[in-house]
Amino acid sequence: MSSLDFSASEQKIKRLRNINYFILSAFVFLFYFIYERTLAAAWPGLSGYPLVSLCIFFEVAFVAVVRKIYMNYAKTLRYVVADEGLCHHIWNSEVFYPWKDFCRARTDTSVSMAFCSVRFQMKNGQNILLDQKIDGIGRLTHEVLLHIKDHAELENGLLERINLMRNL
Repeated sequence: MSSLDFSASEQKIKRLRNINYFILSAFVFLFYFIYERTLAAAWPGLSGYPLVSLCIFFEVAFVAVVRKIYMNYAKTLRYVVADEGLCHHIWNSEVFYPWKDFCRARTDTSVSMAFCSVRFQMKNGQNILLDQKIDGIGRLTHEVLLHIKDHAELENGLLERINLMRNL
């Protein structure tokens, strides 16, 4: 049995993590400014340095939690393309999708910030979305499409577009 292994792209996961850092920072310090404008008169002892210190503490705590979650996610996300089907490993679970269960493949443009996202539909109604968080996303999607092209409905030109992006 031959198989190909595709893991999470740490660089792409780090980029998503950094975007979340920025969003968390904005929320924490937005809270600071809202507090200063609305509640500072009620609790004047919490204004200034104590509140800034509290905000910085929460910011550091949130960043540490987000970093741990993203790095654990990156270590555990993996796809294995085998002769019988696609095996998806995430955290401690493993899901196997036989090739015969794939019935449709199409580009998914509803995912924000996603590049080359392809949604695969199964006969039982399940969907799999392959997107840019995987190293060699073009190669993984291409391998899946090669296994299902004879029996599944593919979006027009999808195989050709993915074939062009295999080396990304």
